[in-house]
Amino acid sequence: MRRYFFIAFATCFLMDMSASAEGVLELSVDQLQHNYGTLWIGIYGSEEAFLDRDRADLREIKAYEVKNNKIYLNNLTYGDYAVAIFHDLNDNGEMDFNWMGVPKEPFAFSKPVASKWRVPKFSEVKVGLYQSHKRIHTPLKTWWDQ
Repeated sequence: MRRYFFIAFATCFLMDMSASAEGVLELSVDQLQHNYGTLWIGIYGSEEAFLDRDRADLREIKAYEVKNNKIYLNNLTYGDYAVAIFHDLNDNGEMDFNWMGVPKEPFAFSKPVASKWRVPKFSEVKVGLYQSHKRIHTPLKTWWDQ
């Protein structure tokens, strides 16, 4: 009898391990200055895909739909992710830059960037999602505020 119990337990354990675990990444989006426009959120699972719009898991949310400065990214398989957000104030679907190449719209990454003088690397802003729920702080700032 004990042997059957052990086999049943081991089978359930191995079946649970084979299922891919999913979690929720909660973004605490501070300093959302305007309730108009769209927040574009790019979720990247590798260095190769980082900041490549065609390889991103892109999500959009209207600024007025953000409740309590929280955005929930559901159904993410456990792993490392980098998140890039920008507030598309004029709703043209693109990040706008001035004549010097400086972003004109507020943006944030999943971790604070080391320097505003270059685009961060995936390894600098990645966060690990290895639990059912993880909260990260992502304050939106303009380039000049960095």
